[in-house]
This record gives sequence, structure tokens and C-alpha cells, in this order.
Amino acid sequence: MIDTCSKRHSKNFAVGELKKGDNMIREVDHLLAEAILIVADLYKDGILKKT
Repeated sequence: MIDTCSKRHSKNFAVGELKKGDNMIREVDHLLAEAILIVADLYKDGILKKT
């Protein structure tokens, strides 16, 4: 990916932007995992009913 991005941008810029994207994916994965646990607890507590 660095090679592709570096055709139009500096290598340092490409590396930095790709790192930002990787960090964003990690943060989203963490938030989604939290949400899954919350919803699982709502089912366990009977607040949400299975359809």
C-alpha cells in the first residue's frame, strides 16, 4: 500500500495516514466489542427478547 500511495504522496505522509487508519480500525473494533457485550447482557437480563 505504501508503494501505491507514495506514487502521489510522500512516503512519510502515506505511512502516517495508513497508521491513522489502522488506529481507527482498532478503536472501532474495541467499541463494537463493548456494544456486543452490552447487548448480550441485555438479553441475559431479559430486557431484550429474542425474536
